[in-house]
Amino acid sequence: MRRVLVFGTSANPPCGMGGHMGCIEHFAQEYDEVWVLPVYQHIYSSKRHLESFEHRVAMLELARQAIPHGDRVRIVETEKDVWMQALTSLPPDAEPSSIRIGTVDIIANLQAANPDVQFSWLLGADTYMDLVQGKWKGGLALLDMVHLVVLPRDGVVLDTSSHPSVTISSVPSLNDSSSTKAR
Repeated sequence: MRRVLVFGTSANPPCGMGGHMGCIEHFAQEYDEVWVLPVYQHIYSSKRHLESFEHRVAMLELARQAIPHGDRVRIVETEKDVWMQALTSLPPDAEPSSIRIGTVDIIANLQAANPDVQFSWLLGADTYMDLVQGKWKGGLALLDMVHLVVLPRDGVVLDTSSHPSVTISSVPSLNDSSSTKAR
């Protein structure tokens, strides 16, 4: 069974080897593949001020080509596909802005489409803590669906003891680079 690490990111813009691309390069050496899923429409309206989806996909593709193990990395548009499927099933009087696609929906879609793949999901400690505190759509169900790989973050107290589907990992090349700083 192929082992694929999924990395969801806004990539607004993607950061270099001290950030997003360093994570991707590191895990491309540990997994059969890394699938990078850029956010199509952020579930939180306060975080929807992004460059266009197409532009962020293009930036990720250029960055993928520049890393040593980029041939083991795919930029995957699953979130857009799931969002478009949800759009077609909206009632006529509903607004597209009411669509809320969560990681749980994306993982369910990936698993259904790829039964021969063992998926893991990469996320930071701060995001993981939001998930276990119930801030994510279907977050607790996600713990039963997929193995989580959590990267520590400064200032975040991490307790994964009650979740056997979680591994704490690290990426030596990471620094304090971020999309916010890059913008």
